[in-house]
Amino acid sequence: MAHITTVSHGNLPSVPRRSYLSTEPFNTVIYSYSTALVNNVYVGTLSVLSTATPTNCPAGRILHETGKKLFPGANPNVSDYLVSVYDPVSMLTGFINPNQPFFSLMNTDRANFLLDGPNGTGTGLSASARANALYTRGDVLAGGRMDLSGNALIYGNMSTLGSLSVGGTVNLNSGLVVGNNKLGTGGAVTVATTAVTANSKIYLTFTGFDGTTGFLRVSTITSGASFVIQSSNGADRGDVNWLIIN
Repeated sequence: MAHITTVSHGNLPSVPRRSYLSTEPFNTVIYSYSTALVNNVYVGTLSVLSTATPTNCPAGRILHETGKKLFPGANPNVSDYLVSVYDPVSMLTGFINPNQPFFSLMNTDRANFLLDGPNGTGTGLSASARANALYTRGDVLAGGRMDLSGNALIYGNMSTLGSLSVGGTVNLNSGLVVGNNKLGTGGAVTVATTAVTANSKIYLTFTGFDGTTGFLRVSTITSGASFVIQSSNGADRGDVNWLIIN
C-alpha cells in the first residue's frame, strides 16, 4: 500500500485500513454530525442518518473508515468515541461507535479500495464479507443472543438460563441431541440423524397446540439413520421438539 512521507512523522498510510462488519441492521446507530456557532459557542448536532434504512444498512455489510473521528470533550454534544465510515454498496457515509455490538472488526491490513462481496455468500472471494472464525480455549461470554443458522456441536455440558430455540440440530457429545421438525402428510415426519440407536430414549413435545393436535409417538427407528415421529391425528401439522438421550 502506498504511504505518505512526512518529515515529522515518517511514513503514514495514504488511506485508512480499518473496516468493520455489521452483525445486524445498523440503520439506527449510524449518525450525521454538524456544528454551528450559537452566541459565540459551538454547538454540535448528532442525528441518526436520515437516509439510513434496514434495507440499505443490513447485516453483513463491510464499512470502511474514512479517517474522521469524534471525541467526547473535543467535539460538542459527543459522549462516545465515534468514527466516520462509508459503505461502498449503498454509498452512505456516517459516524458509528465501533465498540457497539452492531459491528465486528475486520482485517486491518485490507485496503479499503478492494471490492467487497455484499452478501458474504458462496466460497472464495465471494465470501469476503464474512467475519473471521473464532478458535479459543477460553470462555465466550455473551450478554446478547446467540443466533446460529447452522448446526451446533457442543463437546461437553450445555446450561441455558434463558430460552433455547433450535432451527437446526444441536449435537452434544455427552449423549444429548435435540432438534425440531414439522409434521407432514399423515401427521408424520421422518427425522434424519445418525445419533439415534435402537437403545435411544426419544422424548417428544409440541411447540404449540391447535385443533388438529394429537398424541405423539415414535413409530420407527432405523439405527444410525433416522426415526419417525407419528401423531395420532393424521391431519396434525404441528411443530415438534425432540430430544435423544443415548
